[in-house]
Amino acid sequence: MFCAMTQKLTGADLKPDLEKAEQELKALLDRVQALREWITATRKLSGKRINSIDNDQAIPFSPPRRRTKAAELAEQVIEVLRRLGRPTHVNLIAIELSRRGYEVGAKNPAATVAVALSRRPDQFVKVGPNTFDLVRKEVQAKEAQAAG
Repeated sequence: MFCAMTQKLTGADLKPDLEKAEQELKALLDRVQALREWITATRKLSGKRINSIDNDQAIPFSPPRRRTKAAELAEQVIEVLRRLGRPTHVNLIAIELSRRGYEVGAKNPAATVAVALSRRPDQFVKVGPNTFDLVRKEVQAKEAQAAG
């Protein structure tokens, strides 16, 4: 056994091992490239910068739109309250939203409406338990009472 180790290795002896190592390296580099492409696509889809091992390929962060679902919901509720013309309970508001094709994507639409309206005191006023009206109507009514 000792004699075999002292013999000189030839290129023919190493060729199969070298080819195998080169194939493994190529497979790993292909996998790295596929992962880079996936990460780039995922970053673009999510609009976020994900911590990266490879900082050379960093994608700039693009902030999400400032217009939220809550803002859209508030606009839809304003429309409903204007058409109804009176303070309305959140259950009826949720029903009217649904009738008009505005779906509130929540398990409990009335609770979602109540929270959205209570977080916007500049637009909505709570006039009773879970009953809301537009702030402008309240201001106009007070001005009419003061004038008359």
